[in-house]
Amino acid sequence: AELRRAAHAVRVFGDSNLHALLDAEGAGYTCLVHVFLAGSAMGLAREDSHSGYRAALLDDLRRVPRGDSVVLKFGQVDCDFVYYLKLVHDASLTFEAHLARSVERYFAFIDGALAAGHLRHEDLYIATPFPTGVVDAHLREALCSLPLMAKAGREAFRRALDDHLFLPTEAERVAHGRAYSAALAAAARARGLPLIDTFSPLLGADGLCRVKCVGANHHLPPAAEPFAAAALARHCLGRSDGDAEPPPGDPAGALA
Repeated sequence: AELRRAAHAVRVFGDSNLHALLDAEGAGYTCLVHVFLAGSAMGLAREDSHSGYRAALLDDLRRVPRGDSVVLKFGQVDCDFVYYLKLVHDASLTFEAHLARSVERYFAFIDGALAAGHLRHEDLYIATPFPTGVVDAHLREALCSLPLMAKAGREAFRRALDDHLFLPTEAERVAHGRAYSAALAAAARARGLPLIDTFSPLLGADGLCRVKCVGANHHLPPAAEPFAAAALARHCLGRSDGDAEPPPGDPAGALA
C-alpha cells in the first residue's frame, strides 16, 4: 500500500458507523470524524438528496485545511440497508448488480469533487466498510432501525421483509461486504488513490466479523475500535501504533 506523509489531522467522512473511529488518535496526529447520518455512497451522486447530506459534505470538504488528510468511508449503508430497501421491491436484484451501481455512482461523486477542487488527490484516501456484525436472528429488526425513515415507511418495510422469506445469511452478508470492498479497491486503484482496508482486520478465523453487534443495533460495539484505529494508523499515517495492533490471525488476501 502507498504510504504518505503523516498529516496534521486525519478527517474521516462517512455514515454513523464512524463511531468505531472516535478514539483513533495517537502521538502526532488527530482524527476528526465527520458523521453523515444514514449517508449512502450511491446517494452522494444525487444533488437532490433527501437529507441534503451531499451539499453538507461538499461544504465540509471545501473547508478542510491544506495538508490534512481526507478519508471517505461510505458504503456501509449501501451494503447493510439500501440493498434490502431495493430487494423487497425487486426480488431479482443481485448484490453484484447493486454494488456495481453503488460504486459507479460513488466514484462519479468523487471524480466530480476532485475535478472541482473540493478534494485534493494527494490528500485523499478511500476506506472500505466494516464487515457486518449483525447475526441472522436480529437481521430483520436491525434492518428496520435505519434513521430518517418515516414511521409509515418503516412499518411498510417491516411488512415487506416479513413477506420476504429468504434473506442472506451472516456469511453471505459478510461476503457482500468483501465484494463491495474489493470493488472500492479496484476503483481507487484505477485512480491512483490509496485504500484503507477496515474490513479485513475485523475478520475472525471463521471468516465472519470477530465482533458482534448487540441485538438489533447495527453499529459495531466498542470492542471493534482498536481494529479500526489500527487500520487507520497503518494505512493512512504510514505507522503502526503498538497499542492498537489487532492480534495475529487476520485472513490474508481478504480483498483479493
